[in-house]
Amino acid sequence: MNSSRAMRWLVVGVAVLVLAASALAEDLQPPWWRGQISTTSQFWEFNDSTIWPGEIVPPDGSPVGGQPFLPSTYLIWDVGPPPWDHWYQEDMPVEYQGRMVGLGVIPLSGIIDILVDNHDPKPENEKWMWVQLTWRPQDQGEFPEFIWIDPAPADPPQIIEEIPLGDLADPLHWRETTYFWKLDHNPPDETFVIEGTINVDELVVDTWCVIPEPASLALMGLGVAGLLARRRRK
Repeated sequence: MNSSRAMRWLVVGVAVLVLAASALAEDLQPPWWRGQISTTSQFWEFNDSTIWPGEIVPPDGSPVGGQPFLPSTYLIWDVGPPPWDHWYQEDMPVEYQGRMVGLGVIPLSGIIDILVDNHDPKPENEKWMWVQLTWRPQDQGEFPEFIWIDPAPADPPQIIEEIPLGDLADPLHWRETTYFWKLDHNPPDETFVIEGTINVDELVVDTWCVIPEPASLALMGLGVAGLLARRRRK
């Protein structure tokens, strides 16, 4: 791929990232590489009323783009200490009484453990991870935190963008936060754990085993760096 074509890819990709509408209501910041070779894409909307803490939950529906996700891709969510370990009881706040799981929201107050399986892992290739989390705090000052990533990246997840989805005057408003990190190889699978006293509406995970030649890869890196710089300026 020549440099001019790579630059066109970069420009188009960033435009799609910023402007394009998505088929998913909260899939607002899809990575521009979605649908390319050696990518995976999976999402969870938590609309199934049979989902319970501690159970394995496969991705919803069909892949958003790229190669199909593998059957071993899944997440497990678990609640925190009392009273959240019995969040379904009648003495829970009205907001959580029969209105959460099955209507697209889980009251996390614990962890989500996600495993994403890969296609034909090639150890020499770089791996990019892109995670969109739609969430809101259950109390002021609460936020999601990545407490475990395996394999561990050289740099921790960076916030690419955060889009408010509700009234900014409300400190507990909904938001979609997009995280990015990269690995120096493509392992058989990736595992990460998100913790927080938060409500989760949707989780979208995209991965890419980056194959282009170094010149194109450098341009792509500049695109991500530009998004991060814009985030810092804000």
